Amino acid sequence: MNIKLVKDLRRYLKQFKESYKDDDYNKASSNTLDFLKNLLREVPNIPFPNACPGPDAMIQLVWDKNIHFLSADIFPNGNVELFYKKRDDVTLWAEDIQFDSSLSEDIKMHFLHFQNQG
Repeated sequence: MNIKLVKDLRRYLKQFKESYKDDDYNKASSNTLDFLKNLLREVPNIPFPNACPGPDAMIQLVWDKNIHFLSADIFPNGNVELFYKKRDDVTLWAEDIQFDSSLSEDIKMHFLHFQNQG
């Protein structure tokens, strides 16, 4: 697992703390880090995502590469809403999971588009 990526994201998420109540921030950031650790175990070599705070104390992670776009909206209650779009043929896909759930083959397949080579 890419421990550096997890540590970098932990530092990066601290900038969002002022956007949330303490308890919401702690839950959202903890869920986000746990989701990312799970993702890295299942699909190694994922690059650092863009991240931003969202409504309802959600943290959004975004991967955007060429024709592929994928977002993971991670909520304090543990819900994760995944959304994928392939721009050239407007393929759309979405799936909702819990942050600590095993990743389905569909989820892994969509994240493979963003995997770093070598």
